[in-house]
Amino acid sequence: MANSGLERAIVTDVTLREYGQNVPERFLPVFTPEIRAEIALQLIGAGFRNIEVLSCVHPAIAPAMNRDAVKKTSEKLGRIDGVNLIALVPNRAGYEAFLDLDLGPDGYDYTMGIFFSAVEAHNLANVGRPIKDTLEEYRMILNDAASLGIQGYRLHLGRVRIPGSGKGSLNNALYRHPQRIH
Repeated sequence: MANSGLERAIVTDVTLREYGQNVPERFLPVFTPEIRAEIALQLIGAGFRNIEVLSCVHPAIAPAMNRDAVKKTSEKLGRIDGVNLIALVPNRAGYEAFLDLDLGPDGYDYTMGIFFSAVEAHNLANVGRPIKDTLEEYRMILNDAASLGIQGYRLHLGRVRIPGSGKGSLNNALYRHPQRIH
């Protein structure tokens, strides 16, 4: 086999966080913190070591990620050595929730995930502000997080050109580039 230069690949499951952000309110009784924790434990049992479980977003945006549900889910999972349980932190308010919910190293020791888009319109739609403002806010958050020993990684969202997707336009597919931050 030819050497591709790839030494390792990091596979991150985002099902629980993505579904948790997008579940309609009428289905919340099905997607309980207990079920979310059970699924996470099954993924860990299957060998996953990076799992985006939570998102520290306003409950108006993601009702399944309300403060009580996040707290119950993290309590059910506890601390798990050798596994990066990840909570997405989209802004300063999310970071403050991350700290208040004891998701940092003195509590459940979650990894903090941040994200931005390489495309201005996409960043405005997903984060609600220009890329420049997003990066400035993250700089402050990351400096504070580093002083507290919080682990994190960055998700870089962008559009990719898919051959055959029509007239050379950019397809709506997204890619994620996880990168450890210190």
